[in-house]
Amino acid sequence: MQCLRVLVLLLLLPPLLLVSLVFVSSRLLLCYRLLLHPSAGDDLCNANYCTLLSILPWLSQVDMDCNARLTMVATGSCLSLLAIMLLVQGVNTDRERLVVLWLYWGAAELFLKIINMFSDLTNPLNHLAWIYQLLLMLVVSLYQAKIKHKQSAKVCVKGSRPGPENGVTAVTG
Repeated sequence: MQCLRVLVLLLLLPPLLLVSLVFVSSRLLLCYRLLLHPSAGDDLCNANYCTLLSILPWLSQVDMDCNARLTMVATGSCLSLLAIMLLVQGVNTDRERLVVLWLYWGAAELFLKIINMFSDLTNPLNHLAWIYQLLLMLVVSLYQAKIKHKQSAKVCVKGSRPGPENGVTAVTG
């Protein structure tokens, strides 16, 4: 169980770092644009970088100004960061409900990554994204099954002891 916990946390490290970097950099660039220099980062917003498009593919199809695009990137990365932190909290405290909630979120992310893959089948980053998400979901579902088994075993052991709370009293001789 401890090995599986460490594996889940190690698999969460790269997405946590990537999403944190995207979140912080998009917020910094947006604040810089709004407060100091309105045309800063225009080349980033106008160019269709394949890395940014693999994270948020709909950015190239929406005709908006740079501030709106940066706001969408910051909001999406914030939601993804919250989901990762939810899973970390569930793994650290062994709460099955938090892990199951992340599994629902992970299934939605996997669905979106597969849709994104069909937009450009030649991009290897798209393939790596959905394969990594599938691997993470498999490991997390194994961890969730171990938590469920551990909790059911704890209930069985707790329910079989004689005591006044179970309605069974021990007979002394």
